[in-house]
Amino acid sequence: MTQISYAPLWKKLVDKDMSKLKLASEVGISTATLAKLGKDEYVALSIIEKICLTLDCPIEDVVQVKRNESDAVNLFGSSLLEAVVAWEKFLSITYKGDPPDLDTRAAMCRERLSSTDVAKIKKDPND
Repeated sequence: MTQISYAPLWKKLVDKDMSKLKLASEVGISTATLAKLGKDEYVALSIIEKICLTLDCPIEDVVQVKRNESDAVNLFGSSLLEAVVAWEKFLSITYKGDPPDLDTRAAMCRERLSSTDVAKIKKDPND
């Protein structure tokens, strides 16, 4: 299960010496939304965007995504293992003997993807 955490936001507020209520006032969010943030509940992306713009920071300074690897799901609805296996096939990555752990395999896929490969994947076929 994916878990959203706003711990980076709270750290950012401490670093900026800003209270949660002052943030809510400057961003223009309700105390109910502030409470959702405090309980690590989902809020609209537009709220996250407003917070980023108000604090002049990237999104990773506001929200963190934590994954439980056993049931992590990628954007295509596949398990992390299925996604890595698909990338290994696409990139022609093979192993002698047992494959390494899943994190190592995912890192190998990322390393193999050069900027040229990414450009080929993203290229519009109508060009």
